[in-house]
Amino acid sequence: MQSRTERFDIQFMRGVAVAAVVLFHAFPAALPSGFLGVDVFFVISGFLITGILIGARSTAGRYRTFYTRRTLRIFPLYYAFLALVLLLGPRLVSLPSWEADVAANQWWYWAYLSNWGAPFGHGIEGLSHFWSLAVEEQFYLIWPVVVFSLTNRGLVRLCAGVLVATPFLRWGLRAWGLPAGAAYEFTVARWDALAAGALVALLLRQPAGRA
Repeated sequence: MQSRTERFDIQFMRGVAVAAVVLFHAFPAALPSGFLGVDVFFVISGFLITGILIGARSTAGRYRTFYTRRTLRIFPLYYAFLALVLLLGPRLVSLPSWEADVAANQWWYWAYLSNWGAPFGHGIEGLSHFWSLAVEEQFYLIWPVVVFSLTNRGLVRLCAGVLVATPFLRWGLRAWGLPAGAAYEFTVARWDALAAGALVALLLRQPAGRA
């Protein structure tokens, strides 16, 4: 269990990360490295989710409990927003080009796959920030299976390997001639940040790691 101080620290770090990204988009010249707030957010997510899953390993219905909580936490607000923008928006606003993008590309957002579609031109103006939420949801889908299947030692090795391999994956995506956004938004291009947070969560549960 996290103490009140630890919870405050994490929420504070999340707030700083979000503020950095917002300021980067609003004043890119003043805060050119603000985009790194996204990486910080992924590290925090990897840390928190891994800690939750490790604590739930021995509980009955651990998969059902985790997925139910994640679904109730994110799906209602996300899909309510999508319904408002993508279903009602075209009826309220007359912008033919935007309406065409909605008609052609909206399923990427309903399926939490916008981070795979947007780099290839399947994005929708005004919803570009949802790529990071898509990465998070894909992480939530896969990571429980990994954590519940491996020992802590196995997870440490996996996370260390991912940290080493991911920069090469990003380089490979660019070398293969894919759009620049692929090396920024693809889930595989963000594994190292998520793995870094997971690794911290694992090390904190070992005396040598805490030291």
